Amino acid sequence: MKKKLILSLLLVGLGISSTFAQTLTVNTTTSEINWKGTKKIGEHFGVIAIKSGEISINEGQIIGGEVLINMNSIKVQDTDDADDQKDIISDISSKKFFNTKDYPVSKIVIKSVENGKLIGDLTIKGITQEISFNTTYSIKDNTLIADSESFSIDRQKWKLKFSNWLKENVLDDPIWFTIHIEASL
Repeated sequence: MKKKLILSLLLVGLGISSTFAQTLTVNTTTSEINWKGTKKIGEHFGVIAIKSGEISINEGQIIGGEVLINMNSIKVQDTDDADDQKDIISDISSKKFFNTKDYPVSKIVIKSVENGKLIGDLTIKGITQEISFNTTYSIKDNTLIADSESFSIDRQKWKLKFSNWLKENVLDDPIWFTIHIEASL
């Protein structure tokens, strides 16, 4: 009893909270990433599935986490033409772009969330760059629901290129994303 009292006083004296972080598991069925690529004339957009993930929370705040992205799950939603969808997916899955054969999984590692801005590391094709974007989230009954605002990455930083010169020069550098995450104990 005396040891517990001393330990509690020591923790309080050091300013250390006696609460512990919880790890929530991302629901891969209800979570997804929406993408959009623009070009000089037009755009393409779709979804990418979440492979797995964990989000750490403490006292109602996100303090970290990791989300794995299934790059072989890319879907195109701006056309119903199956041949067009196949061509677009072939282009962005190619060795010069996402290279999904050698890099089937990308990931986001959450470093912090402060004042509504998530800061993390995005790894695509083995290249890691820091990203940040605005996000809102709520936690109720040990379930997290988080939604990002639309944000972009500069595809050149991850060496996402087309081998076709014309396609490379028509595609804009930003790729736009929104992320929806649901996670629970």
